[in-house]
Amino acid sequence: MTFAELKQRVYVMRNGVLADQLRAAGCPYRLIWGVSLPQIKEIARENGYDRDAAMQFFGLDSLRENFLTAVMLFPPDGLGRDDVAPWLDRMRWSEDADVLTHTLLLGQPYAAEVAEELTRSDDRLRRYAGLRLYLGLVQRHPVEALAAARREAERPDALSNLAAMLADEAAFWSEQD
Repeated sequence: MTFAELKQRVYVMRNGVLADQLRAAGCPYRLIWGVSLPQIKEIARENGYDRDAAMQFFGLDSLRENFLTAVMLFPPDGLGRDDVAPWLDRMRWSEDADVLTHTLLLGQPYAAEVAEELTRSDDRLRRYAGLRLYLGLVQRHPVEALAAARREAERPDALSNLAAMLADEAAFWSEQD
């Protein structure tokens, strides 16, 4: 599909009710079409990975669905360590972090390094992304994940529930060794 055809596919799946719910939940994007994640994933799956189209969507930052579509279209094997920073910089809220960490970052050989850096950030959204990434890596990196969860729990603005969940998972996997 061409970029224009991909944009059209996303556009026709607009859902005003979901868009209103996302706005009410605090979604910070100026434009929200309310396309669900499964629908965006379906469009990406039908198209296949397409770095050029992904980067075109990535370049348009006023619409929620553009970032999510970009993440799902980007070929995971094409994301080098030096390419990660711009993607992290574009995250605006937890949905962006969840999709980015679990779609593009989780399978990368440097994922634990990125998780560690994110959990040490002063930025709450970056820490959230790092903790979410560690949740996907906890079986292979339980010691590091537990340390990150403990650091987070000590912060005055801690993501307490997420840190507790990660600590429980890390403790379990630490006992398995």
